Amino acid sequence: MKIYMEVSLYDFDAWSGGADTLNRVIDAGKVEELEQMLDELYPEGLSDTELNDILWFEEDWVYETLGIRTESEIREEIDTLNDELAEIMESFNEESEGMTREEKTLLWNHNPNYGMDFETIEVRIKTLMKELDNW
Repeated sequence: MKIYMEVSLYDFDAWSGGADTLNRVIDAGKVEELEQMLDELYPEGLSDTELNDILWFEEDWVYETLGIRTESEIREEIDTLNDELAEIMESFNEESEGMTREEKTLLWNHNPNYGMDFETIEVRIKTLMKELDNW
């Protein structure tokens, strides 16, 4: 016998990888969007296994559809930002070669291409690392 019932995703007891995806959707505040999307795609409903399989094995599709970044996208942005930091340091080292410590400090603090950009990028990386911690 099959019993279908209407349940909110907030109350759905997902398991394994499905639970991870559902928690990420909840944390992103996208539950209602996912429920609406699933209602439209599956007007006859889903079994609990079918729903969990979507959450577990189609997680990239779920994230992309809901506008939630994947772990690999976050890591890719971190890598790109680290490359930018390396470029800033390389440029600064080239430009400041032969300068005194005081001249280097002035260059770093008053040139927006160095200190300010560097700090902005560092803050963004820290924010992204915290986002990864929530995975």
